[in-house]
Formats: sequence, C-alpha cells, structure tokens
Amino acid sequence: MLNADAIGVYLHDSYRPHAASDFSSSGTMNPAQLESLLRDATRFERLICVRSCGSTQDLGAESEPSGNLIVWSEEQTSGRGRQGRSWDTRPGKDLAITLRIEEEIDQQGQLAAALPTAILAALEGCSSLRLGLKWPNDLQFKGRKICGILIDASSQPRQRLLIGIGVNVNRSNFPAELQESASSLALATGEEFDRSEVLLAIASAVDGALRSLAEGTSDELVALFCDRLGCLGRSVRLRGDQIDASGKVEALDFEHIRLAGGESYPLAHLQGLSLR
Repeated sequence: MLNADAIGVYLHDSYRPHAASDFSSSGTMNPAQLESLLRDATRFERLICVRSCGSTQDLGAESEPSGNLIVWSEEQTSGRGRQGRSWDTRPGKDLAITLRIEEEIDQQGQLAAALPTAILAALEGCSSLRLGLKWPNDLQFKGRKICGILIDASSQPRQRLLIGIGVNVNRSNFPAELQESASSLALATGEEFDRSEVLLAIASAVDGALRSLAEGTSDELVALFCDRLGCLGRSVRLRGDQIDASGKVEALDFEHIRLAGGESYPLAHLQGLSLR
C-alpha cells in the first residue's frame, strides 16, 4: 500500500489509497509518479487517489490543507452531473476526477466555455478523434457522450474552483438506458488508453487554458470552441434563467453569444443551446 504522506496526499479515514499495482490497472504510472509529473508540469501540487468516494467534487472541497490538487476515484457512489443528474463510472475503466484550483481568477465569466474546450483539446490529442461540444458541459463523438464536466465555483471561505470531469475511457458497454447515447474513447478508436496519461493531458490543458486567459492569448482556444460548438451562422434556441430566445448566431466568444438583430446573451447564464 502506498504511504499517503509520501506522495503529499491527505485522506479521510474512510478512504483508502490504491496500491500502485491496483490503481494503474490501465497504465504504467503509479500515483506517486503521476503526482510528480503533475507538480512539475502544472499548478497542481497534490494528487489524491482513492478506491471509492461519494463524489470527487465533495472530496475535493473537503480536503485539507488548502491548495491546488486533483482527486481521482475509481468509483463514485454519488457521482453527479449538472442539475442533480447522476454519473455512471466503471471502476478500472473510466476516469472520475476533480481538479481543485484555489487562486484568484479574474476571467470567471469565460470559464464555462474555456474549460470544456481545453478538456476537449486534451482528449482529441490523446485519441486523434474529432469531438463535438454540446453546451454546456458534454463532449461527444458522433452525437454520443464521452465526457461530462461540472464546474462549481465559490468564494467562501476562500476562492475555489472545482472542475469535476468524468471520461468514458476504456469501457466497452453501458447500462441499457445509456447504450444509445454514450460512447468511450476505446469504443470510438478500437484502442485502449492509459488513464494516467489522459489525466495528465487534461490537467495540462486546463492549466494552459487558465494561463492563456490570464495572459490574453486565448484566440486559438476560442476558435476551437466556436468550431466544435458548431453554431456560428446557424439558427439556435437559447434557454436559461429568464432566457428563451431563438435566432441566427452572428458572433460567439467565451463570454457571449450574439444573435441576428444584435441581442447578446452571457454564455454562463445559458442552460441549453440547441440547433434548430
């Protein structure tokens, strides 16, 4: 069993870290090696690896001391998506992680678009697939969901961003209710993937996206977002709190979508964006 203190991991008594031989069942890195790479290449200082937890979002919020970290759990007993939906994770096959960032981020209004786009870029780089973005938080391959993203932000007791990410990596089957709507990287490519490398790619992409937002150099990421969302010049319906609008999309960036006629809407306020 790994010594949690040796890899900078804080664990509740009810959580147990994986042994290297257990946890890296689809890869070559153990948690200590992965944490070292994360610390060298990104802003994430610690990696928490557990066999099971209620939700990686909850564990990420609870873990002390403060700082930037990543939680990876093989199983979530109460994994959740947006609007209280559940998230199905296959232990040993999928990737269920939360990236916690405790820093001041001035570009809060751009995160809802920038972070999923960065994760999309990471998964495309790992797999050579061309993925689509379904607003606000699904990444798809040919209309089937491969990845879901949940972003929770808070300012009390300190500035905190929790980015929950569920990726269908190596699974080959789904519950009956998901068989027509879900896929995995392995099903889409016919290959198996090292989940540690997928995690490292995602962490690096998120870190890079936050850096480019802070430096004002995110034009390429914005262009990727517009392309993969696929709605520029097309008729859409927008839905959100006190928003129900339809029209042709004239302009789009990480913060706003503008319809023909000049009406502009904050993307972060939209709960749904569908083509008509």
